[in-house]
Amino acid sequence: MPLLQTKPHPDGLLQVLDMGCGTSALGPCIYRHSPLPVRVTCADISPIAVRIMQEHVQTKAIQPHNLSSWLEFVELDCTQLHKHYGCSSVDLIVVTPRSIV
Repeated sequence: MPLLQTKPHPDGLLQVLDMGCGTSALGPCIYRHSPLPVRVTCADISPIAVRIMQEHVQTKAIQPHNLSSWLEFVELDCTQLHKHYGCSSVDLIVVTPRSIV
């Protein structure tokens, strides 16, 4: 991701939202491998998915490449983003594609 390889964000942490994270490793991988300081929020509507991801990260003891980075998990419906985030508070939104059956 070129955005994560550029100069540091002027406000410090680059805000990354992994929307509908499910049990995907995308958000934790960004946290683990970004050379820039990032705040990765892994969000899903399913409390079960959020709990599984929290447990996985704790079990694996995933550490960030940049020690200023943060990783958090929240239960969040994508239709309620405006209530959770203010204007311009997210720099990058990533979504893991799901297979359509």
